[in-house]
Amino acid sequence: MSQHIIMALTKAIGLLGGMTWLSTVDYYSILCTKANERAGGRYFPKIYISSINLQKFVDFVETDNHEGNVALLVHEAQKLEAAGSECLAICSNTPHLYAVEIAASIRIPLIHIADATANVISAQGFKRVALLGTRYAMGAAFYGVKLEKHGIELVPLDEVDFEWVAKTIVDELTYGKFIESTRQGYLRLIERLGTQRVQGVILGCTEIPILLKDCTSAIPMFDTMQIHCDEILLYAFES
Repeated sequence: MSQHIIMALTKAIGLLGGMTWLSTVDYYSILCTKANERAGGRYFPKIYISSINLQKFVDFVETDNHEGNVALLVHEAQKLEAAGSECLAICSNTPHLYAVEIAASIRIPLIHIADATANVISAQGFKRVALLGTRYAMGAAFYGVKLEKHGIELVPLDEVDFEWVAKTIVDELTYGKFIESTRQGYLRLIERLGTQRVQGVILGCTEIPILLKDCTSAIPMFDTMQIHCDEILLYAFES
């Protein structure tokens, strides 16, 4: 297939980002790099980005203002659609708390990060995994529901680990602070989860893969950002 034909078939991608901008930058970089590896030449995908004010989003989350965040995210999603996006991806795990409302507000498909992740885990045959993310993502049902459809058990963290992970994300990762002692703490936690018969760990905050970049573990780590980008490009190229 020639490059010109590939360009004609590729869908324009809408990215709803800013939660945080750090991972949004990586989404853009990964999508451009992987698309170019596939298409060659000077080909890069058409991408529209709306980067919201993270403080406003966090304020709504922390005050349990579900309607406030629905209105905020739906408004931006609709702007991306109006700009010409032919699919939408949210560049963060936690805002998928509002995915149902966002998807219902637009005519283009929303590519769900937990659907993509559950598909990859299922394809690898794992049946028991843990999730690391914000307290809101870990406490929500959307990952568990997606995994359960594949017969995969989501093992909850104990209270101490839950609070530690949530605190490091809020106090460090969302501020772009990637500290070596925290990196080692995550690796120890992942190793400890392996002793509890956990077969893999979902890096369910898109800043965690930034923290653990180039790190290895005997327990498979599922990088939701990379997985999500692969699914976005699968739709953009092949649908």
